Amino acid sequence: MNAPTTGTPEELLLGWITEPRADRGLRFLIDGTWTRIDYGQFAAAVLGTAVALLEEGVEPGDIVPLILPTGPEFLACFFALLWIGAVPSNVPLPETVNQRAGWLEQLRGIAAQLRPRFALAGPDGAGGLADALRETGLAVRVVTPWMAETGLQPPRRPGHLAVLQFSSGSRGVPRGVRITRANLAANIRAIHTWVDVRSHGGVCWLPLYHDMGLVGGSLAAVTRQAEHAYMPPTQFLRNPLRWLQQYDEHRYSHMFMPNFGFEYIVRMVPAARVEGLDLSSVRSVVSGAERVNPATLAAFADRLAPAGFDRRAFQPAYGMAEATLAICGVPLGVAPTIVRIDQDTARMDAPVTVLG
Repeated sequence: MNAPTTGTPEELLLGWITEPRADRGLRFLIDGTWTRIDYGQFAAAVLGTAVALLEEGVEPGDIVPLILPTGPEFLACFFALLWIGAVPSNVPLPETVNQRAGWLEQLRGIAAQLRPRFALAGPDGAGGLADALRETGLAVRVVTPWMAETGLQPPRRPGHLAVLQFSSGSRGVPRGVRITRANLAANIRAIHTWVDVRSHGGVCWLPLYHDMGLVGGSLAAVTRQAEHAYMPPTQFLRNPLRWLQQYDEHRYSHMFMPNFGFEYIVRMVPAARVEGLDLSSVRSVVSGAERVNPATLAAFADRLAPAGFDRRAFQPAYGMAEATLAICGVPLGVAPTIVRIDQDTARMDAPVTVLG
């Protein structure tokens, strides 16, 4: 079963759990090793996690922060919360150990906004998080998620909100954005008409607490039960060639990242290492989250051309967490048009002068 193009938001977001495909699955790079879980196994893990969360006392309508790295646990918890009618909140994680003190302060601020009863965290960080959250004066119970298959199917509870996601914070303190299930389903359907994730998705290295990583880099593929993969951001930065090799070995069709990712690959992957790859399966490449730089995309296409990369796959895009994710972009197979505008005379709510 692929995701329905019509029907309710519940059917789009959760229908795959009741009719999972065993012939497709998700791959995760965990501690340097790739592990694959087919959709049948993953659906069972989601339902098992839902049972465990209900036993812990999570109730419909609860907003539950997910303080988890990229991995199967994050996704299982996300869908399990949706299944029982609760609201996951994808909380940013610190990028380095040195940033932890500032991040804990940010976390306390987020907790003060959400006032959650529960938070989900991995076993390594649960203790420190519990201490930090107690400092807010809130009675927050930090729970380590499970993925045990119980064979039980807990009651599926409809809900209004799908996720409370936070803006990037690039222009100040991160702001919580209330995304309804209808919002999320409409945005995912729009993405399905725009990019090619019918059978194969891509290799997502973007953090899942970011709207581009969560909605475009994950939910758009999972809800269609596409063959898809996840690489932690640190692993991509450590070895971007390994990321490219996945497209050669597993024929993924979709790439998505901000401008710096394309720039990083050009800088870190020599032309000689590209020549042995076959990237002809890549059909759509979304550049968003940062200002799109045509020179960067041209350099990326030139570097990957010997591997069969087709520059017509580029789909520059614009989006915001406040709009769920995608706002506008270039359709598949349509060459993007590059124009220069007169920024000296540009005014809000007025036509712009195109210079060329």
